[in-house]
Amino acid sequence: MIDRNPRLPGNVLTVVLRDNSPFYNLQERPTKRSVQVPLSEEQRTQIALRCTGAIGTSPIYEEIEQCFIEPAED
Repeated sequence: MIDRNPRLPGNVLTVVLRDNSPFYNLQERPTKRSVQVPLSEEQRTQIALRCTGAIGTSPIYEEIEQCFIEPAED
């Protein structure tokens, strides 16, 4: 039985930012920091995970594989 109701993802998008300047200036490892961005209900609905099948009675949902931040339009 396939569940026709989409599953909403979590309500926070985490973005990991990398600073390459330690590598370029000192040949050290780049540093990283993360930023959490709250998602609105509308945004969560836009990326709702669809049920694509089932194993027995357990539904199988799409999974988020990658996220991209698109460049701003000039």
